[in-house]
Amino acid sequence: MTVQATTVNYKGPNQTGESSYGYLAQGDRYGHQNSHDLQEGGFYEQIKSVKLFDSSIQDVCQIFFTGDQYDNVYQAWYTLKGKGYINVTGGWGPVRSYMLVATSRDGENELRLSYRDLFFRDWITMIDEIKGDSIRRDVDPVLTWEMFPTDPRYTWLDPKLPYLKVHQDLMALVPWPYTDYHIWMEYWIYLYPSGTGVRAHVPQYWWYVDGGALHENIRDRFVWRVRDGAVALQNKLNEKLAQFDGMAPNGVHDVYYLPGRALTRPSGTGFNDGNVTTSDITIIATAQ
Repeated sequence: MTVQATTVNYKGPNQTGESSYGYLAQGDRYGHQNSHDLQEGGFYEQIKSVKLFDSSIQDVCQIFFTGDQYDNVYQAWYTLKGKGYINVTGGWGPVRSYMLVATSRDGENELRLSYRDLFFRDWITMIDEIKGDSIRRDVDPVLTWEMFPTDPRYTWLDPKLPYLKVHQDLMALVPWPYTDYHIWMEYWIYLYPSGTGVRAHVPQYWWYVDGGALHENIRDRFVWRVRDGAVALQNKLNEKLAQFDGMAPNGVHDVYYLPGRALTRPSGTGFNDGNVTTSDITIIATAQ
């Protein structure tokens, strides 16, 4: 195995104390440890500083998360290819999961897109069309990701794959004397290379209806909308993605993600931060 990038995580500040290693092998896009992995190694909420080594063939990004499964608040640090290692100390909150990502590889051309810009307006149009008059949308959707999912309830998701995700809160309108019911829907989106473009598959959906006297009635008039929405969402996404067909005559060969709005390659070593739930997701399609 050829290692192309390495990080050393320390329990003490300024690269001191007990350490552990993370790496990207040749061809890896991601290297990652969730809360379970860090707990097993004794580094859950214990990473206080890091030495992130550069690579000769790619930029390297290390992302620290306060959430257990690559979610919540994050801080992403970059070292550019051939520019040397960087020392990072604190400032990111308790590290409960982290990820290494190989970006801007030699020989790759990248198209970087904003998940929110690509998707938000079409989602609003779609959800307003399928919800009907008996359901009200008061809030915007939550556009996020689900990276390497481990929840056993999600039987149609592969724990080795990254997914985009959309969550929409709604209100089901009911007659007096009952109060309106809180309901929600969620969809997972898998993007993959397809010929000279990118296509979408929606492998899993989820729904929720408040408990109460009208739970079953509301469920029966809501769940079919969620089910049919999965097909509508997949079709709408593929219509949108088709506009990028032909951008890579030799073929798109990978699609990967970064948190936040990283629409251009960093001009120097540094970092950005935000919250995975609110800070957008950058979709990166790569071609030779």
